[in-house]
Amino acid sequence: VADPTADRTITFPDNSGTVVVSGTGGFTVSDGGNIGSDSDPDAISISSAGVVAFSATTANTNASDGAVTVAGGVGIAADLSVGDDLRLISDSAVLSFGADSDTTLTHTDGTGLTLNSTNKLTFRDTALFVNSSTDGQLDIDADAEVEITAPIVDIDASTRVDISGDLTVGDDLTLGSDGAILNFGADSDINITHVADTGLTTNGDFTVGDDLTISGGVVDVKNTGSQSVV
Repeated sequence: VADPTADRTITFPDNSGTVVVSGTGGFTVSDGGNIGSDSDPDAISISSAGVVAFSATTANTNASDGAVTVAGGVGIAADLSVGDDLRLISDSAVLSFGADSDTTLTHTDGTGLTLNSTNKLTFRDTALFVNSSTDGQLDIDADAEVEITAPIVDIDASTRVDISGDLTVGDDLTLGSDGAILNFGADSDINITHVADTGLTTNGDFTVGDDLTISGGVVDVKNTGSQSVV
């Protein structure tokens, strides 16, 4: 068409046809121009800087609706900003990090998210982290202190609780089972055992460095053959 109408509009005779640009040609719109349909003539706009904008504001609820839908994958070379929700809507979806995707968060249907391998979730710096260093073990590491604040801290250990350093208790210490034993020594050679509704017994000597006051009851003195035992 050499000379279209005064408003530069070109109307093709078959409105259901296809426009084909062959060879090395291109299709160009003016700076700030639009590409659209009869019902939405400005569906796509292209600025002078090449920024492409879509005018539709259709909400997204799944992979096949919204203002823009793409049937295949999408590659984005720079940053991506999302103005509202970001949803990975397939079971077992994976969110990968790093140039070689060495760190991943994987969705497990009905369970939650899994951080892969021995990778760590760190706080502030690399010295504060939570991870699993080996199968079956959860590690919480801090270079200064781990603080747990709650009215009640409940530790359900089926075998034991190991504390490698000193234990300081700011108030009462309760051994809540009948027959509870308090062990002393590297090989637990000395212990104090609770006898239900009776008192405490020890399997070793009991030494008092100063006065011993007994407020009531009976004191038994027994002779072991070499010394008297109270």
